Amino acid sequence: MKATFLIEDLFKIGDSNIVPVGSIKRGVLSVGMKTEVMGKTMKVQSIEIKHKKVTEAQTGESIGIFLENGDYDILKNYIKQEIIFSDKNNY
Repeated sequence: MKATFLIEDLFKIGDSNIVPVGSIKRGVLSVGMKTEVMGKTMKVQSIEIKHKKVTEAQTGESIGIFLENGDYDILKNYIKQEIIFSDKNNY
């Protein structure tokens, strides 16, 4: 399963929590899915919709994603762009 996510903004919470916010353009995004951006693999730790934790988000929903191994310096270059998440290693 794959999901396309449009990063609309990006937040850094503390030293290590990176939270991109945006909307799902295609597919269903679930906790545990991964993406690879500029050679760095990042994993969805949790998803929030209107400050409520959920296990998945569907096309059209606006969400925030807490990323494991998130890299602010890489992701800031992808604001207003789409990235693809997958439950397999085929991004």
